[in-house]
Amino acid sequence: MIKQTFKPYNLKDVERNSSKALFSVVSTFAGGGGSSTGYKNAGGKILLANEFEPEAINTYKSNHPTTPVAAMNLRKITNRKRSRILKFFEGYGVKRGELDIFDGSPPCTTFSMASGGKSKHKIDKKNISHEGMTNSRIGMLILDYMKCVSILQPKVFVVENVVPVVKEDVFSHAVKGIRNNGYTVGYKKILSSELGVAQGRARLIAIGVRNDIATKLKIQSTPNKKNNIFVDLCTQDGIDIFPDFQGESLVLKDVIQDLDIDEEERQTLLNNCIRNSSYELLQHMYKDPDKNLKISDIFPEWQDNKWGDFSLVRSSWNKPSPTLTCRGQIFGPSGVHHPTEDRKFTIAEMKRITSLPDDYKLTGTFNDKARRIGNMVPSNMIKFIADSLYEKVLLPFNDSELKVI
Repeated sequence: MIKQTFKPYNLKDVERNSSKALFSVVSTFAGGGGSSTGYKNAGGKILLANEFEPEAINTYKSNHPTTPVAAMNLRKITNRKRSRILKFFEGYGVKRGELDIFDGSPPCTTFSMASGGKSKHKIDKKNISHEGMTNSRIGMLILDYMKCVSILQPKVFVVENVVPVVKEDVFSHAVKGIRNNGYTVGYKKILSSELGVAQGRARLIAIGVRNDIATKLKIQSTPNKKNNIFVDLCTQDGIDIFPDFQGESLVLKDVIQDLDIDEEERQTLLNNCIRNSSYELLQHMYKDPDKNLKISDIFPEWQDNKWGDFSLVRSSWNKPSPTLTCRGQIFGPSGVHHPTEDRKFTIAEMKRITSLPDDYKLTGTFNDKARRIGNMVPSNMIKFIADSLYEKVLLPFNDSELKVI
């Protein structure tokens, strides 16, 4: 099997690729710009980003200064009349039926196992703290996203979320609704380690292709033969619209072993680790393990301890990193730790692990930066998804003589 290769890159590379303007994108729930970086690296032009959290907006603007940012909760857009929603997007040059990709990562707080699981109560709950702000009925934001899709009628939409959302009624309702509004939809679990990222982050990716395009290119959705929870999206000839597996995964040593790091930040992380309650447990987790070592591998009784340091991990040089979460990598106990040092990763190391450019600017405190990275969709994963959509959907359709309705 061919192994994936790693090559550091910077923001100039991203802007150079984006200048090709191969396709257009609107990114909602854009966060600090992880998805936007991936789309731009694939040759996309971001017409508009939408985000409501102040520090995320600061980070986004620091790295994508020419991209307009609608700094508001998406509901402030979707609570308007249809004509006013269209007018809002038209103000950014986004016209009904003309946009190539409408992207979104609705908050996954109420579905993520790392946040205490899921339930209808949590989905409907009001005044939930998220990213330092409060919001209500966070789990329902996917419906606001789909409302924008149904009104704007982009050629393709892409939704990213945690895998457990696929079993939720709100997800089924969202998919059913958008199918009734003109889209052929597929969704599956994708590991970022399969798509140029040295991190085993699993995500549910849902892709919808507008029906006139799906008909022209003979794209259809069918139940996945291996796991009927998911739905495939393929052409009649068996061409998978989702990206192809890129080869043997990158591992941690491929991306950070030779990285120059800030010694002061490293020392701060070492000192913070010593002061934390999980330090004694970490001492039992031997260094340089051949696999990502969980605390339950050393103490099996922790396996059933719901309130313990369930995410305390000693990473391995020879495996993709476990998922870096927004809570796990801030100062404090638990989280993913370095293979040979008693500390969490530096910001520079985390950028490499999540496939961000080396010179990507993270604003705020260390914790702000770590949370931002933990919330980001890995850029390379989105790049390969965008590459696949451009090559298999947008390019062949745009080259055809069929007019967009």
